[in-house]
Amino acid sequence: MEKKLLSTILKERKSFETLERLSVADSFSDPGKYLYGLVKEFYERDSKAMSIDVDILESRIERELPKQFTLYKNILLSLQGTSSSTNLLEEVVILKKESIARDLSSTLLTPTRSGVLELMERYKSVDDAIRESSDNDGSLMISTNVGELIEDISSKNKIELFPSSLQEATGGAMRGNNILVFARPEVGKSLFIINLCAGFLKSGLKVLFIENEDPAKSTMSRIICRLAEKSIYEVSKNPNVTESHIKKLGYDNLILKSMSPGTFREMQGLIDDHHPDVIIINQLRNIWVGKESRVEQMEIAATQARNLAKKNDILVVGVTQAGDSGTNKLRLEMNDIDFSNTGMPAQMDLIIGLGMNQEFENKSWRMISLPKNKLSGQHTFFPVIVDTKTNLVTSIL
Repeated sequence: MEKKLLSTILKERKSFETLERLSVADSFSDPGKYLYGLVKEFYERDSKAMSIDVDILESRIERELPKQFTLYKNILLSLQGTSSSTNLLEEVVILKKESIARDLSSTLLTPTRSGVLELMERYKSVDDAIRESSDNDGSLMISTNVGELIEDISSKNKIELFPSSLQEATGGAMRGNNILVFARPEVGKSLFIINLCAGFLKSGLKVLFIENEDPAKSTMSRIICRLAEKSIYEVSKNPNVTESHIKKLGYDNLILKSMSPGTFREMQGLIDDHHPDVIIINQLRNIWVGKESRVEQMEIAATQARNLAKKNDILVVGVTQAGDSGTNKLRLEMNDIDFSNTGMPAQMDLIIGLGMNQEFENKSWRMISLPKNKLSGQHTFFPVIVDTKTNLVTSIL
């Protein structure tokens, strides 16, 4: 493993920066620690260097350790093999966490349990190191042309949100944005994102819909009803005519994938295969992100969703639950998000809360609230009408 890690950091600065945060050199042999130190100094001296010039490294070793030069030269020769840095880093994370977990288990068995909090913090820092390494969209802007920048962020390049009252309150979304929809059970989260999905499709966008909450065929039938603006009973009367109609409305641009529960790695594979403009994840809380506490899982899921948006330059819409505090409440706030009223909201550009009380349910109304809105800054709220038969959400003028 030591040789593979040294080989990787010679070839990739990014891998070195990730491994530096994981303090992997602590377990290296003395020769390994020496080489790691040289690599670290090399990258620190030249911030633009993306890999190591081995000839310069050898020259440095020959000058500093002439009697051991042959030994280190042979070691460097043995590091010329290739390896998958992504898989290697994942293996390092697993081994690092397993090691900390063993120490934590032993410490918990001691009478004083001294050092437990420190070990827990170290365990969490392993995931933090990996997340930090991917939290960069690669953009470097110096003297950027103002006209081109304004053109890129102008309304014509934004993604329209539905219904129209949501679009008016936000001004639309941009690729790279991370959106969260939340509500109590049976309020209409699925209905709302199905309405969004249909709007995206009608706008000519390709949508990847990740479903790990409801049966895939049920969700697909609801999307069909929304595109056709017909009930399932009406669709069943003449499915061929309906299919012909919804194909004109973007139906062929829909990719629906059922997962149970699914991982962000699987989603990235689907994005690589299908190149969507938008990904909708129902629900974020069900995605497998590790064995952390529920609070940590929610924050990690939100962060990974944001990374998907930035890395792939797509719009991400995630769904989660509101806690008990959101019951019979019209205007939802960030602290109503179940298990994560800080970590998850911090990763979002727009948070859409769906509220309902008995009066609104009787009217087939829902209250949309925007407790976080980086798109326009308007933290407003407004009612909408929902049609459960067609999954249509319309504004109240």
